Amino acid sequence: MAISIDSDLSFTSGSKLNGLPPATQNGQPLIFEQLTGGTSFFTSPPSGTYFNFADYNIAPTTQAQSLNNLKAVPGYIRKAVTISKVLQEVTTAGSGANIRLGIYADNGAGYPGDLIVNSDVGDISSATIGVKTNSFTFNITLQPGLYWLAFNAGGAASTLRAIPPAGLVNILGANPAGGTNSQYTNYTISQTFGAMPPTFPTAATKQANFGAPWTMFLVA
Repeated sequence: MAISIDSDLSFTSGSKLNGLPPATQNGQPLIFEQLTGGTSFFTSPPSGTYFNFADYNIAPTTQAQSLNNLKAVPGYIRKAVTISKVLQEVTTAGSGANIRLGIYADNGAGYPGDLIVNSDVGDISSATIGVKTNSFTFNITLQPGLYWLAFNAGGAASTLRAIPPAGLVNILGANPAGGTNSQYTNYTISQTFGAMPPTFPTAATKQANFGAPWTMFLVA
C-alpha cells in the first residue's frame, strides 16, 4: 500500500528503514534521514520564512574562513522555492575582510556545475560583526534537486556563524583515513577571491569535517 504525501512523493509498505517504510520520489527510493529538517521540506515554506542548507534541526557553531579557497557544500531542495535575499552572520571580523557566496546547480554526478544566475550578490563585508543582508538583483526560483552552496573569503581572516559538519547532507562518503575527520563534507579548491566562476572548477578535492556558513535565504 502506498501513502501519498504530494504529487510525486509517497511511502510504500514493505521493507522498512529504521522501522519506517521507505519513501520514494518519482518512483526512486529516498534516504529517509535526508527528508528531515533543513532544506528537505515536503511543502514550500511560506513567504517571509528564512531557511538554510542544514539538513537537520541542529544548533549552529562558528567556522573560521579560509582565504582564497573556494568551497562548496551540498543541500537538497525538495519543493520549488523562490528566494529574494541572502543573510549571513559574521561572528569575528577582520580588517578589510570580505566573503562571497553563490549557489551552484549539481552537474548530475554529485559535483557542483553551473552557477545559478544572480546567486552571487558580490562582496559581503566581514570587517564588522553582525548579520549581513543582501538582496538578489531579481528573485531566484530553485526547482527540486541537489544544489551546492559555494563560499570564498578574501582580504583578511574572519569567522562566520556556521552549520556544523553533522548538520550537512551526507552524499560525499566517508574518509577512509578514519579518525575524527571521518566524514567528507564539501569540495574545496584554491581560487583567488572574487566573482564566483560561472562553472565550478573541475579539479576540486573532498574535504572532511568543515562547517558550512549558516547562510539563510528569504522566501519571496
